[in-house]
Amino acid sequence: MFAVAAGGYLTTRSLLRATHVSRLQSDFVSAVSHEFRTPLTAIRHLSQLLARGRVSSDERRAAFYELLVHESDRLHRLDRGPVELRPTRSRRAGLQLRVGGPGAVPARDRRGLST
Repeated sequence: MFAVAAGGYLTTRSLLRATHVSRLQSDFVSAVSHEFRTPLTAIRHLSQLLARGRVSSDERRAAFYELLVHESDRLHRLDRGPVELRPTRSRRAGLQLRVGGPGAVPARDRRGLST
């Protein structure tokens, strides 16, 4: 009887570990995908505004070009930089991906996004 109970416990524990590893893999893929999509979306948006002539002044155009360089640098860091994973503090356990340093656009750069 003890052997059956021990076997059931070990099977359950093994299944829980496999589920946990699967969730970690899914979270990692999701984080990497997000880190690539964010600068690509910004580059696309900025370049469309510039191409369509929707940027009103030379000063704003210069700021947009600066943001394009910043976002392309982010992509370059993703390609070249070390990957660092940190646990997140949220209800849903997961990982937060940092590649080559912080990935957020500084507040001073976000102001230049409006047309």
